[in-house]
Amino acid sequence: MALGRIAVHDIAVAATDETLFDFTEASSVDVTVCNRNATSVTIRLAVIDGAIGALASEDYVYYDFTVNANDSQPLMSHEAISANELIMVRASNTGVSFRLSGRGA
Repeated sequence: MALGRIAVHDIAVAATDETLFDFTEASSVDVTVCNRNATSVTIRLAVIDGAIGALASEDYVYYDFTVNANDSQPLMSHEAISANELIMVRASNTGVSFRLSGRGA
């Protein structure tokens, strides 16, 4: 299993669900969000069971969480992710990026 950066994602469209990463094997991951805007944004992050496929309310780990202007926040640390799960992200504005790192994938 590799250790380090697994994926990065820059929000392309505000207020739209986007896939950060789709896992093919069990992993232990960290997620960090960076807001490069001069104003605060809200973000969402969900871990979705790929076998079920559809986003459900219980999948959310963060929902309309505020990230201050020009700030970064660790969101998940050493989170266990199963094979076939995916991480979905969303932000209220562009200028927001997510970094996924850890072991596995």
